[in-house]
Amino acid sequence: MKKKQVYYAGALLCTSLFLSSCNNDKKESDSTKENTKVEATQADTDKKEDTSKKEDTSNKDTSEPTGNTDSKSVVTGIKTEKNKKLEFSVENVRKSTDNSGKPVLLFDITYKNLTDSTQSIDLDIEALVFQNGKQLGIAFDSPEYNWAEEFEAISDGVKAGKSLTAHYGYNLVDDSVATLVIVDNLEYTTYLVQDLTEGSAPKSEITASGKKLDIKASGTINDFGTDYFYIDADFTNNTDTPVAFCNLFTARAYQDGIECYESYLTSDVLPEDGSYTTAIDHILPGYTYTARIFFKKNSDSDPKIVITDTSDDNFGEVVSDSTHEIFGKEGTKAEELKTDLTFEKSEIIEHEGAKVLLAYFTFSNGEKEPQSVSFLTSEDVGKQGDVQLNAPYIFDLPFDLRDTFRYVLPGYKFTVVYAYTLNDTTTPVSITLTYTDGLEKTFDINLN
Repeated sequence: MKKKQVYYAGALLCTSLFLSSCNNDKKESDSTKENTKVEATQADTDKKEDTSKKEDTSNKDTSEPTGNTDSKSVVTGIKTEKNKKLEFSVENVRKSTDNSGKPVLLFDITYKNLTDSTQSIDLDIEALVFQNGKQLGIAFDSPEYNWAEEFEAISDGVKAGKSLTAHYGYNLVDDSVATLVIVDNLEYTTYLVQDLTEGSAPKSEITASGKKLDIKASGTINDFGTDYFYIDADFTNNTDTPVAFCNLFTARAYQDGIECYESYLTSDVLPEDGSYTTAIDHILPGYTYTARIFFKKNSDSDPKIVITDTSDDNFGEVVSDSTHEIFGKEGTKAEELKTDLTFEKSEIIEHEGAKVLLAYFTFSNGEKEPQSVSFLTSEDVGKQGDVQLNAPYIFDLPFDLRDTFRYVLPGYKFTVVYAYTLNDTTTPVSITLTYTDGLEKTFDINLN
């Protein structure tokens, strides 16, 4: 089985949890769901069509806004903008409240397809709203907004020659101006930057990018029974488009030489002073915020944090590398190793009525840089006789099938598991690993 198939399975699970980074934790991130739109309807936009034909409104959303709406302090005369594929029109901007009485901003965007093919807007196009330069969260508690239904409604995109109207809801944080930015994630282009509400905003300033990124604080948190630790790092958006910390940097944490999974917790675990963002919340150009990056705890040892630059000019450059005394315990030491993947043991378990073989391998990193099993091998194939075995998607085990993509520091070892659904429990199994240099190695496992 190719490694990418396991990875994509995990990615699909994450997408269903987020949708929305972006991971496999208990809570979803507000900001990964920012590409949500609602109850889309298709209407013919060719105005040269025979006017004697009545417009088919069976799919058209003709309902009026409900709830405690407030048109005061919203901007009127919203303009229309277009790129070479779509035309964007913002309509029906209004303020309302959620079930707790907190303010929300509601508005519609009509997307007109200017091409002769279907255009995707569920992931390719994002409508982001900002206050004080920071991305707002989805109004999940609004009685006028149902994110799940809305995202489903626009999942098929905008048909050729048609228009699609999508409704949006965001939580307002104060009385400052709320700014809409539509971004094209495929072409890295920003469209339709405009204010939706009246008010003032802090001044933004583009400055020269610094190469060093300082971690100014760290700590721990327990969320829904799971232990995490975090680091805080200030970052400035010196680009010309909205970006998140994870667009500019890659942060990895290691405990005892093994990478900790980064965790995208929701913004409600952030301090309430408004100066923080999560790693995946966008900020507008010229603004500086503190990104709080969460990691799932591996052990009680102090973590080593490595942050690298992911910009085009400095891709891979290390901007911060330090160990942080969060738990007060020194981790295990690195040792001299030879890079290798060795078979240790196997066991058979039952999963959904089938027998599944678990094969345990130890990965030793003897390289000079952090590596993962996926860098060492490109494919694994399990067989019973001449029949290739399928790999099950198991997510309720004390290990993660994505571990082959997990980084290991030089001089450390790590256990990874390969899983295969057996055809029977007597025929021996062979596992063939194809290494990235083309070498193949086969391991024979007797099931008796």
